[in-house]
Amino acid sequence: MYATILTEQGVPLVKVSALLGHSSIHTTFEYYCEVMDENERIINFMNDSFVAKGDSESV
Repeated sequence: MYATILTEQGVPLVKVSALLGHSSIHTTFEYYCEVMDENERIINFMNDSFVAKGDSESV
């Protein structure tokens, strides 16, 4: 959760990797970019499903 919050707040992945103590940024990328991709899919689904067409506001 810590890493997800940091990445969502725009903290560079190399910094998140160091804070987590990962030996490689690849490890961080492998685990947390998948989470970020899933969040984007959820947001798109919510916008498509529950925001009225023509409404400029999104989730």
